[in-house]
Amino acid sequence: MNNRKPAVARGLIPSLGRTNYFLKTSQKVFFHIPLNMGQVIIKNIEKIKNAGAFTPESLMLFDDKSLWGFDIYIAVSKEIKKMYFFYTTRPKCAKTYGKNHTVILAEI
Repeated sequence: MNNRKPAVARGLIPSLGRTNYFLKTSQKVFFHIPLNMGQVIIKNIEKIKNAGAFTPESLMLFDDKSLWGFDIYIAVSKEIKKMYFFYTTRPKCAKTYGKNHTVILAEI
């Protein structure tokens, strides 16, 4: 079998085309074995679905950076705005004071 065309041209590897956007997420691993990967993928697919950013071809890239974690890059059709949530107090203080406020930071 003498295939001189690149794998992308033969249709074996999806071409990025005009895809310039990726959703980046982190994955916990134990000695390169993924932990709770199904939950991470489902959570990110929901983010992409809510943003209306699905691409015609699915593409996920993995950056295996250590024994304890890797980054996942999922191709999306448009930029997805990020939101960060954090609590103003720690759980023990929230019990003492009776409430815990949530702060939301969003990119506009």
